[in-house]
Amino acid sequence: MNSVRSVRNSKTLGQQVVAFSISYDQADGGPRGIGAEHLREALLQMARPILRAQAAIAYAGYLDPIPPPGCNFTLELLNLIREEQQERSTSGSTVGGLYNHQAWPLYLNLSREKEAEWITCCHIVRITQKMAGIADPLPDHPSEGDEIRRFIHRAFCLSAMRRFMATGCQVEIEGAPTTPRVIPPASARIVLGGKLTGFAGIMPGILEEILCAREAPGPCPIFILGGFGGAAGTIARALLEGGVDRDPRFKPEHYATAPANEKKAGFTDLLSHWDSIEKPAGSRSPAEGFAALRALLGRFGKMPADFLQNGLTDDDNRRLLTTVDPTEAVRLVLRGFSNLTEEKE
Repeated sequence: MNSVRSVRNSKTLGQQVVAFSISYDQADGGPRGIGAEHLREALLQMARPILRAQAAIAYAGYLDPIPPPGCNFTLELLNLIREEQQERSTSGSTVGGLYNHQAWPLYLNLSREKEAEWITCCHIVRITQKMAGIADPLPDHPSEGDEIRRFIHRAFCLSAMRRFMATGCQVEIEGAPTTPRVIPPASARIVLGGKLTGFAGIMPGILEEILCAREAPGPCPIFILGGFGGAAGTIARALLEGGVDRDPRFKPEHYATAPANEKKAGFTDLLSHWDSIEKPAGSRSPAEGFAALRALLGRFGKMPADFLQNGLTDDDNRRLLTTVDPTEAVRLVLRGFSNLTEEKE
């Protein structure tokens, strides 16, 4: 475990923000015997040494309200951070904290009391409609008949949030709007699981996060644990086998075939209304987003190391892209961080 020691002692990693892309899709994981607890175990095993290296973590997940049992990875990270803080309170050493990015309107459900409860562990990064470039923002409280517009504006805000996670941003401080807080960009991203159904946005969230990470200026190492399935498994298959143009999961039409929920706006509504709505400058349609991702993956099919740029060889990346062993996955991720650190020294 010399790579763990290298990560813990790395001054470079201590200045970084490591982003996690993780969510659980029961429809994909259940039939394959992958449960939320498997993702949780891998997440915590990887996050602990990263926090001890004094790097911050970024994750765009629920804090309040609580999602289904076993799926609240935000609270898992916060509990881990608090535990690490308490263990080091007497020694004077520190651990990293959490940047919790939340796009409108998700953060509207977050109470100030809940935010205050985690203030020493977490900074909430609210991505507003204004930050997303929406010229005619909707009111925070929904009204009858605006379900589709709210879903579309949410998609704009989600895309903006994912770009800001990759590039960094400035957010206004309540009571001091002239002195915004600078939120640093993610300098590495770890990916596992990911919903392929019931997502909100122009494409499954993890696919868009990978796209934004790879398009961001400067190198952003990406570590993909494909063996746990979901959107990460879809990307892993494209990197290992190629043929991304033949995989329907990289085309918006695949997700539009699901029957629409008459009571809740969804992806089919986004597609059908896209051309008729006013869009923020620089926004990308579902078709453009999927095309950009296909083009990127098409260049690097069967060459995972060239696409991921994570300090691992092709052989190590093939193991990481297929393993379902959390311990092996952690060892490989930390090896990549250690190799990247050594390259900079």
